[in-house]
Amino acid sequence: MKYKSKINYPLAAFTNLSVIIPFLLFLVNEQWLGAILFAPVVAFVIHLFSNTYYIIQNEVLIIKSGFLVNIRIPISEITKIRMTNSLLSSPALSFDRLDIRYTKYSNVLISPEDKYGFIENLLDINAEIDVDPKIMVK
Repeated sequence: MKYKSKINYPLAAFTNLSVIIPFLLFLVNEQWLGAILFAPVVAFVIHLFSNTYYIIQNEVLIIKSGFLVNIRIPISEITKIRMTNSLLSSPALSFDRLDIRYTKYSNVLISPEDKYGFIENLLDINAEIDVDPKIMVK
């Protein structure tokens, strides 16, 4: 099952505009070198916002964010799921995040759009996951 990342639209607007506006200014002012050098940055940001998602497949949680992040976590290793609004860098496009704890010292922050369905799907595979009760209140 594939889950898209929830998107915080003010964050998306700020991030995208902060790279698109300079790119457009380079084009309008015919500064071709600047436009050519900035184009990959624009493409990268757009790529991240369109390719951040989470897959539950064959008892493995796969976390994808562009071509840089490809994390595979056996669902049997997930121990806790907590809510967080952490600003730490993570494969999440929203600050409404879940802190997924796995193994003894590892965690990852994600922001599935359908967090209830996502957690229920994980619990179907590993009923031992300790889920923060506040998450499941709709």
